[in-house]
Amino acid sequence: MKPSKIKSAAVIANPKKPWAAMLRPSVISYLESRGIAVASNGAKADMAVMIGGDGTILYNKLHYGKIIFGIGSQTSFICQGLRSSWKKPLARFLSNPRVSERFSLCASLDGKKLPVALNDVAIKTRDHRIIRIKLRVNGRRFDFLADGIIFSTPTGSGAYAYSAGGREMPYESQDYQIVAIAPYRRAFKPMIVKGTARSSCAIVSECDVDVIVDGQTVIHAKNGMRLKVAKNSHPVMFAKA
Repeated sequence: MKPSKIKSAAVIANPKKPWAAMLRPSVISYLESRGIAVASNGAKADMAVMIGGDGTILYNKLHYGKIIFGIGSQTSFICQGLRSSWKKPLARFLSNPRVSERFSLCASLDGKKLPVALNDVAIKTRDHRIIRIKLRVNGRRFDFLADGIIFSTPTGSGAYAYSAGGREMPYESQDYQIVAIAPYRRAFKPMIVKGTARSSCAIVSECDVDVIVDGQTVIHAKNGMRLKVAKNSHPVMFAKA
């Protein structure tokens, strides 16, 4: 996808990271030197420059409707620029604006809508005991014991899902991945499913369980609750740098 020329930007720095706040004025000055207006209210901006790392992007979901350029540290996976070298990739994008449309997931827990997931939606036990997971994927049924389960987007496939035994996927893939966390006797193997697949998972457990979206939002779940997961209708747009 090739957007029109970038005319305005919002610049968002993670307030919990001093280096991000210190870098923000330099980013603003650079954008203004390129003739790009820096919006005090980013609601109508063409793009959002997010300074602070992957978590900063995952936290600022309200800006998912615009093009995202992330500046992070050496440990960042999804940021296009690093705190030590962000000008060149940002300049490349501004000179030739192109967008990567990223698959995201929508989920609900017993009918209650959860935040959009750019990385993953996970179910995890809280007290170190295994839980029973009754999974349905487009009519297929699975029933196994595990410490939890991860529904991962391609963007998140190199993070928690990969550490749990899943595969890294191309960022622009339109499929998603389901990975069990330490399944008993390896009863469930990681699987990549079509983006059109609808998944649901019943939680069978007397111990404490959390549903976690992008490592940011934590919802306490009770025995018998059902999590539903499907492709979100709106992709998240990343600057191609």
